[in-house]
Parts: sequence; structure tokens; C-alpha cells
Amino acid sequence: MYKPKNQTVWASDIAEYLNAELHGEDVLLQGPRAVRTLDIHRVLQQESEEQLPWLLLTATDLPVPAAERYVISTHPERDLALVLQEFFAVPIAEGIHPTASISQGALLGRNVCIGAYAIIDSGVEIGDSVWVMNHAVIHGPARIGRGTVIKDGAVVGSEGYGFVVDESGKRVHVPQLGRVLIGEQVWIGSHTTIERGLLVDTMIEEGVKIDDFVHIGNGCHIGRNSLITAGCVLAYRVQLGENVTLAPNVSVRECCRIASGVLVGQGGVVIQNIDVAGTYVGVPARELIMSK
Repeated sequence: MYKPKNQTVWASDIAEYLNAELHGEDVLLQGPRAVRTLDIHRVLQQESEEQLPWLLLTATDLPVPAAERYVISTHPERDLALVLQEFFAVPIAEGIHPTASISQGALLGRNVCIGAYAIIDSGVEIGDSVWVMNHAVIHGPARIGRGTVIKDGAVVGSEGYGFVVDESGKRVHVPQLGRVLIGEQVWIGSHTTIERGLLVDTMIEEGVKIDDFVHIGNGCHIGRNSLITAGCVLAYRVQLGENVTLAPNVSVRECCRIASGVLVGQGGVVIQNIDVAGTYVGVPARELIMSK
């Protein structure tokens, strides 16, 4: 996690860091700015309306004078992230905030950061270099893998939503006694909820990235490197394979399985298993077949 760092950087330093050639004159850059429009005829309108020196990361060799100053990159988005980390951002200070509540029954690894008013329950195991941010809550039993980020207001390990009807017709809550197991390098967004299972563990595997305002029901299993974006709802015991992408506001019915490599488009509703990789859209979600 980072905050902005105010510093000026020579364009040549950025090119050298990327092992790339600087095309054009070397200049001192004032910092990153949002590009509002980029016209191929040399017009770069910056958010500040100032005509300051600028450097373009591009995937192709641009004809002069299309860009006065540029670096050719095979992966511009990745290289931009690296440049921002190296030159224009500084990590937020590590440590445990004095207002955090950490149970004596919790186990914390090395270099763990716990934010203000966060709550870590008994039976929680937190690996090395984990970030638990402000007002996040983690209930046990749960295990959080190394390098995971849990953002502000997220709730991990609360009891799942499970009720049965008793003899008098009243709905009685069924105790949820499973665990939440989260792998390494997972990202859990703000105000996301991840329920522990009834008896089956809720599992989030390595490299999964979960956006803000997502609900993961009890007993779900999310495969490696899957992406779940804002507003998605997964009912109980949903299973996602590896590298699944759920676009914003996707809903998945209870106990559905989604195969590895599937992308479900924005607002899609999955009501049955998806067994073949591909793109699925609509209500209910159906495979998108592109005509030739």
C-alpha cells in the first residue's frame, strides 16, 4: 500500500530503470498526471491545463512529431506500475496501530501492518507482510497467507447465512463451524465480506484479487489468480476455477461451479454450472459466440 511521493525525475532515469531508450530530449518531470486527451498530432492535455514536459510510455514506435518524448515498452501498463512504485510512491508505514484490537489467541507473522480500529479475533493466523487496514475485522478460525492485503472495513470469517425451520415454524440459525483459508498475495477490497463455512472451509487461493463491496458466501472455493470485481455476489459453496474473471455486479447461484478461464460479463447471472472456458454474458449467463 502506498501514498504519493513528491519528487522530480529525469526522463532518462525512467528510461534507464526500464532498460529502454529515451526518444527525444531529456527533461525533468514534475510527477505523474492524468492524461485527459492525447492527440496524435502532438497535443497532450494534462489535468492541470499546464503545458509541462511529459514522457509517453508506448507499445509502438511513434513517428515524429507524433510524440516529442517517449519510451517504447512491450508492456506499457506493467511498466507504468513499476515506474510509479519506484519514483512516485512510498509505502505506508508498517506497524500496529494503538487502537487495533488483537486477541491473545491470534498469531501474527513478521512485518504485519494492522490499521486503526481493526479487530483480530482469537484463532486467526496471519502470515508475514500482511496488511489489515482500518476497521477491518477478521474472525477465527481463519488463516491469512503471506503478503495479503485486507482493505478498510472488510469482514473475514463472519458466520455464514444459514437457517432451518424448527417444529414451531421459526427460522433457526445453523452454526457455521468451518474456517476461512486465504492464500498468499490475495487482495480483499473495502467492505467485502467473506463468510466461514458450515462445515466445509471457505477457501481463497493464491493470487486472487477481490474488489470492493463483494460478498463471498460460506463454503466458497476461489481458484488461483481469479479476479472478482466490485459488487459481485457469490452464494454459498460456489466454486471458481483458476483465472476466472467476474465483471462488476455478477451474481452466482449457490453451489454453481465455474471452470478455469471463464469470464462472466458485467451484470451476468450464473444459475448453472459453466464447464467450458469462454465469455458468458446476460441473465441467465450464456456463452458469447462471436460471429466471423
